[in-house]
Amino acid sequence: MKKTLFIVLVFNILLCNAQKKEPIAGTVILYMSKHGTTEKIAGMIRDSLKDDKITVINLKNRRNPDISKCEMVLIGGSFHVGKIQKRLKNFCLRNEELLLTKTVGIFVSAMFTGDELMKEFNNAFSEKLRNHAKAIGFMGYEIYFEKMDPVTRKIMHKLTGEKQDIFKINYDNIKTFISDIRR
Repeated sequence: MKKTLFIVLVFNILLCNAQKKEPIAGTVILYMSKHGTTEKIAGMIRDSLKDDKITVINLKNRRNPDISKCEMVLIGGSFHVGKIQKRLKNFCLRNEELLLTKTVGIFVSAMFTGDELMKEFNNAFSEKLRNHAKAIGFMGYEIYFEKMDPVTRKIMHKLTGEKQDIFKINYDNIKTFISDIRR
C-alpha cells in the first residue's frame, strides 16, 4: 500500500513538473479537438503563418501552459452538443486578464451556422475576450462517423441525414482569419 502511494505521489510530482515548462514566446496556438478537425485547422493556421516562433499546444495534453511571454495567442475549439470543450473555456476564463494584454484570435469548428452558432460562440467566450479578439473564425466542420461511439453515431446520422463522413471545412474563412490576424 505504501509503495503504491509513493509511486502515485512521484508520478504526480513528475506530471506537475512536466507541465511547468518555460514560458512560451512568440505565437501560440492553443486548441482542443475531439475528433481531429480543430487540430487539423490549427496546423493549417500554423503552416500559413510561416513563423519560426509558433508553438502549437493541445490543451488536452498540456493543461495550463505559461503564455505570459507570448505576443499572440490563437485559441481554437469545437462545439459538441452546443458547448465548447470545458478545459478550453476554463483556460480562457482563468487567463482572461492576461489574454486581454495579447493579440488574440479565436477560431472554432462548428456544424451549425447563423443564430445558433452565435449563441454557442457567445456562451463559450466572454464578451471581453470576444471584443478584444483581432480575428474570429468560424471554420466549418468535419464529421468522422467511425470515430464516434455508437449512440453518438446514430444521433449524428439522424441529424445530418448522412451515412458517409462529412468534410465541410471553410477554407475561405481560414484565409480570412489569417489575413485578419496579420493586420
